[in-house]
Amino acid sequence: MNVQLCKICKKNKAQKIWNHINKRWTYFDTCKECEQKEIERAAAKDVAIKQNIRIKNASIPPEFKKKCEIECWLKPRGNYFLTGPTGRGKTHCAACLLKKAIKTGKKGEMFIWPEVIQELKLKRNSHAIFSEVKNLDAVVLDEFGTDETDASLKLAYLIINYWYNEQKQNLIVTSNQSLNDIASKLDDRISSRLKAMIGESSKFEGKNWRLDVK
Repeated sequence: MNVQLCKICKKNKAQKIWNHINKRWTYFDTCKECEQKEIERAAAKDVAIKQNIRIKNASIPPEFKKKCEIECWLKPRGNYFLTGPTGRGKTHCAACLLKKAIKTGKKGEMFIWPEVIQELKLKRNSHAIFSEVKNLDAVVLDEFGTDETDASLKLAYLIINYWYNEQKQNLIVTSNQSLNDIASKLDDRISSRLKAMIGESSKFEGKNWRLDVK
């Protein structure tokens, strides 16, 4: 009787299971080791897809989405604070930076902060979100500083303080507020930690791309 080899590695014997009903062997195409690798590969792909859902749903104007995917004008640094009026390209640059991090093998996710605030209002546990963030290598907090609540500021502090204490990189925060505004209007603990991690803010000025791009 010929031995059936695994179709993937072509070295190990393919698996077989005795069928007690039909009283015969049921043969599979792969060995146990390769089957486990395929399961792990599929699981990793599923995680990557879920991690990119928020990025794909980010409000990136189609007129300059292609340009963003090719290049982001920001110089490489550890962490970023992108500030400026609405429509200047903060979100699309943040998504671009996050995509670059994910392409290098990092686990990343974009959190649209107003959506997080809504989730907290609907009684989602802030510690569940924080636990999710702690397992990531790259995080975007998009549109931070608008309509904040006590719960959202507490969660933002937990995330930013964790990133600061662990000396992690690839934290990207976008906001219509400056760091000085955040210090005076929201929480100076958040502002001081962002300043320590980021140094100089990246200011987005000029025309409103959503309205002016032809």
